[in-house]
Amino acid sequence: MLGYPKTQTYQDVKIYSKTGQKLSYTLKHVKGYDATQQYAAIQHKGQYVKHLSYVAKAPFVE
Repeated sequence: MLGYPKTQTYQDVKIYSKTGQKLSYTLKHVKGYDATQQYAAIQHKGQYVKHLSYVAKAPFVE
């Protein structure tokens, strides 16, 4: 597996809606590949993550 980035595991990820509302649940485990990033846009259904992309800090995040 030479050349593949290491997987990062994030736990209890806080979820916000597209409009900036903090939702009442968290994602228990999310895996990503860039440890230098702090914010991500996540498409999910329940606890299943369909797609993750890193984004700049959203203006509604405290």
